[in-house]
Amino acid sequence: ADFSSTKLPVIHYDRRFLYHPTTSDGCLYKCIFANITPNLSQGDVAVFSERFPLQKSIFLKRRGVLLAFETGECPLLAPSLLPAHLRQIDLFITYMAKSLVPFVYSVFVRNKNPKYRFTAEETALMLSKNYVHLLPTHHKGRKELIAWAMSNYRPYNNRVEYANAIAKFIPVDIFGRNGMQLPRNSNAFHLLSLNYKFYLAFENSNCRDYITEKGYFNAMQCVTIAL
Repeated sequence: ADFSSTKLPVIHYDRRFLYHPTTSDGCLYKCIFANITPNLSQGDVAVFSERFPLQKSIFLKRRGVLLAFETGECPLLAPSLLPAHLRQIDLFITYMAKSLVPFVYSVFVRNKNPKYRFTAEETALMLSKNYVHLLPTHHKGRKELIAWAMSNYRPYNNRVEYANAIAKFIPVDIFGRNGMQLPRNSNAFHLLSLNYKFYLAFENSNCRDYITEKGYFNAMQCVTIAL
């Protein structure tokens, strides 16, 4: 799209259920983010994260505004929309890979056309080497095995039972409201990284493509092996 001769598109975020910074920095196409909807017109977008007033959506659609619904939650926890609301939505922003606009915490992209491929001998040589030196400097001080920080004690799967089953064979330290306490600051996962080798990155629901900060951020902040 070439916006050089037209007005910059305006994107409205309701920020009611889901909040994250909005900026066009680093994007090839510039746009304007607005906190109100009255000035939206043809080609602009209104992004909702919670059930929205139906009459308001009809009014916006008549003005040529595209309506989007954004959620980072799985279907079991996402805000519910009535059929009348769903009919107004033009596009969905979700964690699912098939979503028109994917909402992802992180992504790994496979290079299907690498410039160089390792030979079988090179691969065997790499696998035979010891890479302990790549571990964090504090790794030798880690005396505990598995940590798990959990906030939702009413998940839609059996992750608690599974963790308890693991604990019958290997010590699992559970942190949270009903477990051991962690400081309420950004250093919590760093503290875990100093003592634990593994981290349970269990989601609260078993849904296709549903991988959140538990695996991408929490475990990686701990510089531990995610399970």
